[in-house]
Amino acid sequence: MSEFFQLEEADGIRMPWNVIPGTREDALSCVVPVSAIYTPLKPIDKMTVVPYSPLRCRMCRSILNPFSSVDYNSKIWQCTFCFQRNQFPQHYSSISENNLPPELFPQYTTMEYISAAETGPVAPPVFMFVVDTCMIEEEIDYLKSALAQTAELLPDNSLVGFITFGTYVQVHELGFGLLPKSYVFKGTKEVNKEQILDQMCFFSGKQKPAMGVIAGTRDGLSSESISRFLVPASECEFVLNSVIEGLQKDPWHIPADQRASRCTGAALSVAASLLGVCVPGSGARIMAFIGGPSTEGPGSIVSKSLSEPIRSHKDLDKDSAPLYDKAVKFYDQIAKQLVHQGHVLDLFACAVDQVGVAEMKVAIEKTGGIVVLAESFGHSVFKDSLLRIFQSANNDLGLSFNGILEINCSKDVKIQGIIGPCTSLEKKSPLSADTVIGQGNTSAWKMCGLDKKTSLCFVYDISRKVGPDSIAQQTSNQLYFQYVTYYQHHEGQMRLRVTTISRQWSSGSASVQELVDGFDQEAAAAVVARLVSFKMETEADFDPIRWLDRALIRLCTKFGDYQKETPSSFSLSPRLSIFPQFMFNLRRSQFIQVFNNSPDETAYFRMMLERENVGNTVAMIQPSLISYSFQSEPMPVLLDVTAIAPDKILLLDSYFTVVIFHGMTIAQWRNAGYQDQEGHEVFAKLLKDPHVEADAIIKERFPVPRLVVCDQHGSQARFLLAKLNPSVTYNSDNAAASGGDVIFTDDVSFDVFMDHLQRSASTRAAGSTASTNLPSRLLVWSLDNATGVTSRDVVLDADTGVSVRLYLPKLQGKPSTKLPVLVFFHGGAFLVGSADDAAYHSYVNALAAAAGVLAVSVDYRLAPEHPLPAAYDDSWAALQWAASAQDGWIAEHGDLSRLFLAGDSAGANIVHDMLMRASSNDGQPRVEGAILLHPWFSGTTAVDGELPAASKVTGMLWSCACPAAPLRSAAPTTPG
Repeated sequence: MSEFFQLEEADGIRMPWNVIPGTREDALSCVVPVSAIYTPLKPIDKMTVVPYSPLRCRMCRSILNPFSSVDYNSKIWQCTFCFQRNQFPQHYSSISENNLPPELFPQYTTMEYISAAETGPVAPPVFMFVVDTCMIEEEIDYLKSALAQTAELLPDNSLVGFITFGTYVQVHELGFGLLPKSYVFKGTKEVNKEQILDQMCFFSGKQKPAMGVIAGTRDGLSSESISRFLVPASECEFVLNSVIEGLQKDPWHIPADQRASRCTGAALSVAASLLGVCVPGSGARIMAFIGGPSTEGPGSIVSKSLSEPIRSHKDLDKDSAPLYDKAVKFYDQIAKQLVHQGHVLDLFACAVDQVGVAEMKVAIEKTGGIVVLAESFGHSVFKDSLLRIFQSANNDLGLSFNGILEINCSKDVKIQGIIGPCTSLEKKSPLSADTVIGQGNTSAWKMCGLDKKTSLCFVYDISRKVGPDSIAQQTSNQLYFQYVTYYQHHEGQMRLRVTTISRQWSSGSASVQELVDGFDQEAAAAVVARLVSFKMETEADFDPIRWLDRALIRLCTKFGDYQKETPSSFSLSPRLSIFPQFMFNLRRSQFIQVFNNSPDETAYFRMMLERENVGNTVAMIQPSLISYSFQSEPMPVLLDVTAIAPDKILLLDSYFTVVIFHGMTIAQWRNAGYQDQEGHEVFAKLLKDPHVEADAIIKERFPVPRLVVCDQHGSQARFLLAKLNPSVTYNSDNAAASGGDVIFTDDVSFDVFMDHLQRSASTRAAGSTASTNLPSRLLVWSLDNATGVTSRDVVLDADTGVSVRLYLPKLQGKPSTKLPVLVFFHGGAFLVGSADDAAYHSYVNALAAAAGVLAVSVDYRLAPEHPLPAAYDDSWAALQWAASAQDGWIAEHGDLSRLFLAGDSAGANIVHDMLMRASSNDGQPRVEGAILLHPWFSGTTAVDGELPAASKVTGMLWSCACPAAPLRSAAPTTPG
């Protein structure tokens, strides 16, 4: 994998497939999309920066690069992407094979251009502080201390503004140093630019222009009026410190049964409009410091009444958070305004309660802002992260502004979109794919804010088709990607960075091996994590576990080495062997499992996932674990509970948290003070080494991670145990090693996970000849962590699409245990519903676990497209299939002498029909028992007690399910 690190170091790019699938069909079968994670401003050793403008192709506007073909005699270069021949300008007249400009050097695939003529004067950065005052005095004191330190670190040439808010919004006039002066706005309404101009006296003593947009000095505003609110840091140090020192808790009374009146949305609206009036197009950041939920005005997330809880994930799923959609819509409008102005929204949310990060996520992401989430303004996560933004050191962020990123690709490659902190510029081009993922339908994006670690995930579409024509058109086995980023450097000048890379098409009979050799497992895991996070937020009823399982099985089926129907023979190339482990940990991660996390926390985790590079993303998915002991040097160990030992120290890096975990014996020795005694220097060093490594991790990461130091069996040991593979649990057969630990969970271990994966991949391949038309649904496998039930789909008829979903519970005894077989039919008046429905899937999954049965859930065809008796015929075929034990699970684990049927509503009707058919078929298959839940039958007349309205509805439903039958007459549906 070292070659992929080298590629990243050279150009800031990691791709899952470094050999590109040769056709669209090949790309789709590879499961993980052709994609790239690119860090536009990644620091690159010995990168060339030249003081002139780049040379562009006159046809496609791509930039001259080392892969361009050059005719030195004619002074012509050929574009890598559109093959247009371009004449070199006069100042390249001396070019030759021995006198190359830097952009043609083979090693300079990434370089930067600075043209003083084009960039103009250096623009100072602008920082607008927006400070919440609805907090307790202790929190305000913490925040005042942090802001005072920040004020000392501000660049001298930077412009500074200051806004405070509580019940009202106050804009402080820092340019008026004689006494404190501020302008006050109501917190119940958003404020536009016109109101800012009128109410803040921008045209005092002058005539306001009657028409047109007024923004900045070029539109009529005087620099004197702007400097009242945005002042150079070197000129307002005393006034700024006075305002910070004078911060007090919002004075308005708060009833005991109510929350504080906090107008966060109005304050951000004022800040955005003020910056839009004063410095449009300049690099500016709104830095919002918020200590609680917004309860007043636009963007509110909860009412003032304490009796109303703040929305949870459950509330969002049930659409019972009445303020959520309205708040998201408001912040989306703020995002559009800020993007248009070229400004950034940063959020520092420090509170035990939620503050509305989930609602503000859209504005932070679209503007490229940063977010820090902590429990208090006194916490080191906040304080150290804030200082890191302004400190000048090797690990500084290098905050940059106003980035515009464009992409060029070789023919047959199109861009579906970007997942990351940017906004589409809606620049439709031939490069834009029809399918859109993330910020798509364009070949150019805007990044109002970006830094050295901001990373974007590009998802591509291969448009190449199979056939002799496409092969004939192929002129080269190479394809090219070019990324062009125009941005305001943190030193103020405008720069243009160009990265051009080359990759190879796969071809021929060896294409599978070529793909495997070029597979980057870490990059693939990072891309899949971003995709599943994006789908969870944008697709209703999306099942991330099933989607991940389906993708993993398809990948292993295509690239695994195995004999059909022989799971023990399954193996993966070392190039792919770690990928299932990444997926196992991704399934258990905070990005997928939102239980016990608030919507704010989940939004924060996903925002960080979607802006970090591959290495940090992998740390989020699968944390690293280092073991320290007397017996050996510090060494990486498996992320497993068996790594815990009483005489070892473990260091866990999960990106958001760094944990130093002391084994029981180590903790006892430390508490006894042996490290301070003479002769125990080795023990003292053993205690110190993990802290040295933890400090190194913390210094290079932003936001600063939380440091947790804990002992075995201590309360904070949960930070480590929650991330470990539960190979030893309270109910597992294998016991913990002496002095080791167990995990109290019902989650499956990685060994069980891999066992199911091997069986599913080999079985899927074995059965693939049954239905080549539906490979994605042929056998879909999923493992429910909570119940231990494994489920998979089997297509019975490729032409009709009829399938079943099998549920195999966790086998408590021997693997050869035989279970009763339950065939279940879902309800829905023969018109709606399926075995895929979340409600039925959860119900049958829980039923299989509680009853200890092997369940077969039938997915039959529905009316009115397929009127009765199609549902009966499909269900009868499924019952006969189950009873024949054709499936390996039923043959190995099913006891068909204990065959039961069950169904609800129309499904119960089907159960009755199945019993009738079995009775007419010499009692075969033999059914031990049947369960009819709320059966739905129809007859020619209403029964006693049936309301006329209900009878009418039933008749209408029946006419849809069986339109050929007379209304209310349906012999097949009536028992007896």
